[in-house]
Amino acid sequence: MLSKMIFSIPETDIALFSDPARSEQLLRQLLQNQLSGWEFLRLWPAIQPFFGRSSDTDELLLRFVRISQRMFSSATFFNQLNQFEPFRTVLFTIMENSGYMTDILARHPEYFYWLCTTGINLNRTSNEEYTGELQSLAKRSTDQNRFAEILKAFKRREILRIGVRDFLRQAAFRETVHELSVLTDALLQISLDYFQMEFAEKIGVPKTQFTILALGKLGGSELNYSSDIDLIFMYDEEAELITSDGTKSNHHEYFNRLAENLSRFWGEVRQGEALFRVDTRLRPDGDAGPLARSAAAMRHYYETRGKLWERQMLIKARPVAGSISWAQNFLNGLAPFIFPQTFFHSPLEEIRKIKAEIERKIQSRSEQESNVKLMEGGIRDIEFITQAQQLLHGGKHKSLREGNTLSALQKLLDHRIISRQEYDQLMEAYVFLRRIEHFQQLASGKQTHLLPAYPAQQQQLAGFLGFSNWQETEKTISEKRRTVRKLFNRFFPVSHREEDEMQPPGFHSQNPSQTALAYLRQSGFQNPAQAYRSMNGLAADSEQQQLFQRADQFNLLFAKVIEKLAKTPLPDQSLNRFTQLIQSYGATNNFLRLLSDQPVFLQFLLDLVVKTPVLVRMLQLEKKYFSLLFGNSDPANFIFNRTLPQQFLHTNAAASNKESLAQLTKIKNQNWLNIGLLFLNGRFSPEKTWASLTKLADWVLQTLTLTLCRQQQQEAKDFAIFGLGKLGGSELNFGSDLDILCIYSTRNKPEQIDLIRFLQQLTHLSAQISPLGYLYRLDLRLRPEGESAPLIISDENYLAYLTNRAQLWEKQALLKIRFVAGDESFGRRLQKRIIKQIFATNRFSPATVDEIVKMRFKIQTKKNKLSGKLNIKTGKGGIWDVEFLSQMAGLFWPERFKFQPPLATLSGLQILHAEKILNNTEKKFMEDHFRNLRNIETHLTLSLEKSKPEIPEDAQSRHLLAFCFDHDNGETWFKELQNNLEKMREIFLKTAEKIKKRINF
Repeated sequence: MLSKMIFSIPETDIALFSDPARSEQLLRQLLQNQLSGWEFLRLWPAIQPFFGRSSDTDELLLRFVRISQRMFSSATFFNQLNQFEPFRTVLFTIMENSGYMTDILARHPEYFYWLCTTGINLNRTSNEEYTGELQSLAKRSTDQNRFAEILKAFKRREILRIGVRDFLRQAAFRETVHELSVLTDALLQISLDYFQMEFAEKIGVPKTQFTILALGKLGGSELNYSSDIDLIFMYDEEAELITSDGTKSNHHEYFNRLAENLSRFWGEVRQGEALFRVDTRLRPDGDAGPLARSAAAMRHYYETRGKLWERQMLIKARPVAGSISWAQNFLNGLAPFIFPQTFFHSPLEEIRKIKAEIERKIQSRSEQESNVKLMEGGIRDIEFITQAQQLLHGGKHKSLREGNTLSALQKLLDHRIISRQEYDQLMEAYVFLRRIEHFQQLASGKQTHLLPAYPAQQQQLAGFLGFSNWQETEKTISEKRRTVRKLFNRFFPVSHREEDEMQPPGFHSQNPSQTALAYLRQSGFQNPAQAYRSMNGLAADSEQQQLFQRADQFNLLFAKVIEKLAKTPLPDQSLNRFTQLIQSYGATNNFLRLLSDQPVFLQFLLDLVVKTPVLVRMLQLEKKYFSLLFGNSDPANFIFNRTLPQQFLHTNAAASNKESLAQLTKIKNQNWLNIGLLFLNGRFSPEKTWASLTKLADWVLQTLTLTLCRQQQQEAKDFAIFGLGKLGGSELNFGSDLDILCIYSTRNKPEQIDLIRFLQQLTHLSAQISPLGYLYRLDLRLRPEGESAPLIISDENYLAYLTNRAQLWEKQALLKIRFVAGDESFGRRLQKRIIKQIFATNRFSPATVDEIVKMRFKIQTKKNKLSGKLNIKTGKGGIWDVEFLSQMAGLFWPERFKFQPPLATLSGLQILHAEKILNNTEKKFMEDHFRNLRNIETHLTLSLEKSKPEIPEDAQSRHLLAFCFDHDNGETWFKELQNNLEKMREIFLKTAEKIKKRINF
């Protein structure tokens, strides 16, 4: 029956998909149930046009299947889609344009019918329209976690509603940003109500006013879909406070504690998501100042120490929660500071310098041409033009004291401060660029201001903006940027310009001129003649293809390349890699044309050759890898997301050992490269990068295990391979070895000699070097008794070893144990037994902390003696300081992770924070420090090709590392790193003492 049903879909429709086999598999899932299957076949003609016009049909089908399977009744869902065209429009609008909104719908399938029948027609104009529903929902909360989940679910529903209305053009831009802002206002207010009620019960009620001021886009009621929210906390007056238990306190302590609790509640990631990203750094004195101040202290600060940028910032200040009218009166009283009648020095030059500094910081990154917020002629230019004129004229005209950008532009026009043409140009460009921002943020659910880098995404954005293709879109973006930058330069005239800059010469002639060599030398090239030859070689290749022949085209492209590479540490080597990479592709002309047409792609390629020579070399191994550069670098293509190890085994059933290994190495290389590119272009966070590298290693180990078992004509039964260390904790980096432990079942003992042979083969094949590289180096030294012991041990012997002879460091290591390959049922049962054994037979005490600290110092001393270089892993304040504290958390509070390893390092820090061992500042510093050190590890591998986590001592290598982290100077970067390592060691010792006291208590 299923086969007949699948053939009911025309072959021409199956051909719409770029991967027909996978798509047929997905369609079979939709047809598995006879009732829903027939409903789907009836529906197919109505939805086929959506697939026909999609730029990514495979992804669209995957999203459709995912949502369908989450519905209570797929048959009913398909039937209603077939009956009601608006239902189809809403569904495919979501799936075609936004992975983030698709995730919301899959998580909350019940929202679909509400959205189609009610939500799509709603227009919320004030936070009061949310208040009643939120108050009703809040009553269902039993604790803070439940309250947070209620608010996040509510926010998701409203984002879905607002986003669909936006995509379908049912709401204008002003309406969209206003709705996003009042939604946030309401969520902030209900949160404040909740915590004030908690504080009232536990502490008491201070008799004074309190407010939350919003700045930035929230302050201006023009919020994005994924904006940070800039907040300041303020209370009316200082006074003593007698708490409910009779303890003396004061308003300063009370409101700072309230502000800290609110900030933590909003920003804490629960189940992979925070309610808001909150930024409180714009308060007086920034991070060095208290979170909350009295109104008098706030006024005194601004009137005596306030800076121009703070005047500019306060233009958008708006009370959003708490005592609104009192706070508005306070802001009215600050008007003489924000909008003085007279400026002794024009603010224009300082604001222009601030904007220039913002642009300077992105010069070395692809954001230069793709960041619609910060680029020349971008959103920030328009905001700065508007705010500068408000500052200059707001003292005279009170109506100009307006936080909303579009409203402020209208009032500047009303007062004839800007012309009608200037108003139209700025307003149209602002709305246009903000809509790009909106689309990109809805697509991913992340805070991004970057133009899409890949053709499929570019086409989707073009359609959203009303264009037929990306070329038209890009042309319009360029035109609006030029217009805005021209206006910016008119409003912010530059006092002087450098007129003696050397103009780039031509690179097309076979023999270099002295002018060309001098230009290259001045641009930082040590060997200008060789650099010229490299570029001229590409010009010759291009001419042979008779397509990219115009000398001015070639010279213009390479003038850009030289200009960008001149700002990098090693321009000679980078240019050499750049030209070799293009030549290895073969179609030199096509590549050069793409680089000329796509400035974002050019910048990414330059980042690649400067920062990651290892990835460049891997790209050159196989020409098909270049497809990852040209738009196919996508997580959906990862081998572990689409192919089971058993499928690989079936496909390569007739292959020899050598052929299987070669194929496996190619797959590993391609996926490893894919992850590297996603990390480099910022699409993958450090955590996502580590997790993906770990999944890839898991897949390779599982596949290799099945391959070897097949050769021995055995099933993968009654033994298990466990990952430890970074493999176990899903924290692998690009250069990581794999720590593994192999255990077999005593009850159903397989042939031990075969297992020893199996492990020997596994270790040998994994590390076997070929022209394609190697898979992984496996490390089995964490087994009982280390290198002197057999490679494999029985489960009963291992458990006995844990009870009687295992050392503390081994128990620490087992907090990251995770089944990876072999017999999954046996492995997962044994994993539980191992953890149970650790905590059943050991009572950890304050002395345990001392032993761990002593061990940490011993490792540090030993490694220092061997090398003498700064080791960011084992050295003072290094990665192991963070990991050892995380492991202490696991040993002393295992119930916090439910006795279920692996315990990732950052999860251990969450435990210490939950136990109030770490405060917010310490936790954030340690998280950032850990990520930074792991990223340095990454660049030591990909940029400097170092196998050890040691900072090189030569200035050139340090300068390159600094460049990878957007620092201009290698020594300054190194000193900052040393300071952070010192700070980490202080926190390590201080936290260890806190743990001892807590355990002792």
